[in-house]
Amino acid sequence: MSEIIVKRIGPWRLTQEQILQLHCHYKAEYGDFVILFSVKDKTLYVNQCMPDDDIERVLRVLNYEGEAINDNGCEVEPDIDFLYKRYGDSTYFILMDAVHQLSEARLDRAAKEKAPMIIKVIDTFYMDDDNSISFPEHLAYYISDFARGKGWRTAHNKVNMGTEYIFYLGYLMGQGIITVDE
Repeated sequence: MSEIIVKRIGPWRLTQEQILQLHCHYKAEYGDFVILFSVKDKTLYVNQCMPDDDIERVLRVLNYEGEAINDNGCEVEPDIDFLYKRYGDSTYFILMDAVHQLSEARLDRAAKEKAPMIIKVIDTFYMDDDNSISFPEHLAYYISDFARGKGWRTAHNKVNMGTEYIFYLGYLMGQGIITVDE
């Protein structure tokens, strides 16, 4: 679980940036302020009138690290339903956006930790003189170019479709489904 700082504030203490975020991004009225979340400094801003039990529900949802948070039977589903019914859709959207941002940050952290280890293995293999495979660079270029031309986006929008297609090329080659002789 991550440490989330909770700050109780009155709506009149919101910054201009927070008010714009509330109005423009979440389409909520100034007087409807219940929660706002800053992923940058992991701070949950809550309306000073919000009961402690409700804040605990919000924190349970934000700290949920499982899959499929929107599925029936999810362990935080009762909390999400309660918060939606009590505070409305703008609070729900703010909460789900915060959950998404925290999830993305967790995925980024995990990938950043794994990458150096994986790069070391690839570099070792790449520099090995006994390496008997050849990289089908021309084929990779055209597959990547074709995939980028589709105009699609990847699930987390971190890489282009060409990169994802090259990943699948490598996977399918490893499975023996595609064979490439250059």
